[in-house]
Amino acid sequence: MRWALVVLVIVAACGKKGDPQKCDVACRNYAQLKFWHGADAVINALPVEQREAARKQKLAEFTRNMERGLDLCTTKCVDANYDKDVSCWTDAKTYEQLQKCDD
Repeated sequence: MRWALVVLVIVAACGKKGDPQKCDVACRNYAQLKFWHGADAVINALPVEQREAARKQKLAEFTRNMERGLDLCTTKCVDANYDKDVSCWTDAKTYEQLQKCDD
């Protein structure tokens, strides 16, 4: 019985997984496009003389959030083998293109 459990665990562990490198790139691009879409709207609504400081603050915020969430996103992506999403997230150059990935 124990051997059957060991074999089952090994087979499950050998299942098809996503590419960690591709997932990392896709997660970074996804986060960047999503974050800056919202941040740019806030920054552009400010008076011109306040925008540079706000952009620096948002960049620091983005960097902190990226450090916190990148490993989780990459791990989930690898485990779920999101091939279609990875390609779409990586290829997206705008937030609008990124939104179409969910369709």
